[in-house]
Amino acid sequence: KNKLRESENLLRNAESISHVGSWEIIIDENLTMKWSEEMFYIYGEDPETFVPSLEKMERFLDPEDFRKIKTINKRAIHSGSREELDYMIKRKDGKKVFIKTYRKAIYDENGKTLRLVGTSLDITKQKENEEKIVHLNKTLQYEVKTQLKKLREQDRQLQYQSRLVQMGEMLSMVAHQWRQPLGAISATTSYLFAKLALGEFDKDGFHKEVENIEGYVSHLSRTIDDFRNFFKSTKEKERVSLENIVERTLKIANPILSTKSIIIEKEFECKQKIDTFGNELAQAVLNILKNAEDALYERKVKNPRVWIRTYSEENFTCLEIKDNAGGIKDEVFEKIFQPYISTKLGKDGTGIGLWMSKTIVEEHCSGSLLAHNHENGAVFTIKLPLY
Repeated sequence: KNKLRESENLLRNAESISHVGSWEIIIDENLTMKWSEEMFYIYGEDPETFVPSLEKMERFLDPEDFRKIKTINKRAIHSGSREELDYMIKRKDGKKVFIKTYRKAIYDENGKTLRLVGTSLDITKQKENEEKIVHLNKTLQYEVKTQLKKLREQDRQLQYQSRLVQMGEMLSMVAHQWRQPLGAISATTSYLFAKLALGEFDKDGFHKEVENIEGYVSHLSRTIDDFRNFFKSTKEKERVSLENIVERTLKIANPILSTKSIIIEKEFECKQKIDTFGNELAQAVLNILKNAEDALYERKVKNPRVWIRTYSEENFTCLEIKDNAGGIKDEVFEKIFQPYISTKLGKDGTGIGLWMSKTIVEEHCSGSLLAHNHENGAVFTIKLPLY
């Protein structure tokens, strides 16, 4: 008896600690139900006054959960297997309790069902934690979406600012390339008006000068087409070599580079074509050349030079742009590809050009843009996959 009492106390303490109650239903006419002490605690009932039964169970449950309990009990009796069911009860004190239950049928030697035994585990804390996790996940998802939206908007604004900067530089280049032909047109028309004023009209000479004016106008028109095609955004890839990209870029940049006495030295070792966004890549190259031009001009470098080389490396085609402007300062080197970080000495640098170049090369063209300093200047390397 003492051992039995000790076992019962041990079981009672284990149930109390783990919030697990045990129960059984005697399969007789009355379907008598018995509860352990912990079951009364879970359901918030007094073991001295409350007599458990299936009918009284109904008061704790909504109709759907009560129907599920009856169904799962029948299944356990017929299957002989352990059956599991979770449900929620509402106690008379108004507290909601979530319960996980297991049940299994016990049979006699003839296979007749004697009783249905089971356990009920209070999982309210677990459910509350799960709901907190769900809430935190939803909050986190909302915060992530909000931050992503902000980042996309910042990225859109940066790209818009980059386009404005490029447009400003384009207008500067157009103005530079137009200055000479416009001056020639002005000089020619002044010459013709002077001839007419003096009465020295020469039909053949007049015709020749008009043809010259037409040639200058044609040059102006071609310049506009060149710039329009260069800055035109296209969503389709083209098959092109890096040599072609460089020549396309220099057609736009050379006139200004020449006025600043910057010598371009080219060395094309890889002429293999790749499928890429040619115009966007050319804009990235132009940004790098513009940085080199500004550095060489601001630092008043004697014999300013830019070396452009293409070469192949394993499964990549590479473009290297090197200058002799003295290199990138250590304090900004690690941040040169971040937006609003300018390498220019003056206050007019936007800090967008290299960021946009890296975005184009790495996000649009699936390549990489790297930078390092050499003995006399900076080196930028574009690596693009061949396949």
